[in-house]
Amino acid sequence: MSINKKLIFLLSIVGICIAACTKEKIDRREEG
Repeated sequence: MSINKKLIFLLSIVGICIAACTKEKIDRREEG
């Protein structure tokens, strides 16, 4: 049970990081 929660927690963090990175790239493309 704890392992599953850890995996979900890590996946959520990774997803947020990827979303932030992609958002920054899109913003930079619009500016450029």
